[in-house]
Amino acid sequence: MRDRRDLAAKDVCGITRKRRCELLGVTRTTTYYTAALVRVLSPEDIEGREARMAIIDEMHLKLPASGARKMAKECCRRGYHTTRHQARRLMAEMNVKPCYPKPNLSKPAQANPKFPYLLRGMRIWLPNQVWATDITYIKMGRHHMYLSAVIDWATRMIVSWELADTMEATHCVTCFEGAVARYGTPSIANSDQGATFTADVFVEMLAAHGIRQSMDGRARWIDNVIIERLCV
Repeated sequence: MRDRRDLAAKDVCGITRKRRCELLGVTRTTTYYTAALVRVLSPEDIEGREARMAIIDEMHLKLPASGARKMAKECCRRGYHTTRHQARRLMAEMNVKPCYPKPNLSKPAQANPKFPYLLRGMRIWLPNQVWATDITYIKMGRHHMYLSAVIDWATRMIVSWELADTMEATHCVTCFEGAVARYGTPSIANSDQGATFTADVFVEMLAAHGIRQSMDGRARWIDNVIIERLCV
């Protein structure tokens, strides 16, 4: 195929390129391709590349949350001029990925139950009629904590909150139990479809208090907008 494309690209006997391609059975656009020149790295380039990769590897072990920008700055600080794009390419080649908590904390667990959204069209005007709960992460220096919070939908009052270093459902249960102990039992508790709120320990806690469980629709953050405003 390569030989036919090369032949079709040559001007032979005044035959047009289009006709040559038709006769040889090749696509005309492929005959315009010119192979790019392969750049041969000098020993100095190879040495600098290896040094940058060593710096990235060391940096990743010390500060695994570092991204391409920090890697590039560290290389520059050590005398190797590096852009963030160069650092990103080297990180991809080394399969080095920054480790940090992603914003999406609402991934559902496949085996856990889902509950319908009960608030559509409902007039919410009484305290303890509906509580909303959510969990988010808070950056604290080089580390992070998870914040669980419960808000009264009608009064907009935070009735309970708790910080923890893991996303275990037990922390959300403790947070919710604290709110119930101080302010009584709501009729409905609304949350997203995250695995934390579909865990057995959380579902059973609400059932034990006689609280109806409601959940946002998929990708419907606005269904729980009262608590989302706090946790974003």
